[in-house]
Amino acid sequence: MPLKKAHLVCSGASNHESRERLLRLLEGNRHLGDVPLRIDPSLNRAIEYAIAEKLISAHVRSETCVLQLEPGGLALASQIIADTDCMVEEQAFAEALRGQRVTNDRVEQLLNWEATL
Repeated sequence: MPLKKAHLVCSGASNHESRERLLRLLEGNRHLGDVPLRIDPSLNRAIEYAIAEKLISAHVRSETCVLQLEPGGLALASQIIADTDCMVEEQAFAEALRGQRVTNDRVEQLLNWEATL
């Protein structure tokens, strides 16, 4: 996942209203007051910790940083998904995003205000 997409998903996942807004934006329903992304510096720190713990790796591709789950990260994600009481709202949001096909081009459109208002 490119770093920009990680920030977009993290921003969207932060609370109920943000989740609804991001899903609405991905459906093409954009309002003038919508801010699709709020950069949270704690995500960068969490990424650094995840890299140090070998849960993810980061690679530079085409002038962007791409994050990839490593075996330890995949195992942790599997444990979270298997626990039906863990991160319930976040898991539902991730499932809703999966259906939206959050492509890199779509992320760029949202971040550059290229979506039709």
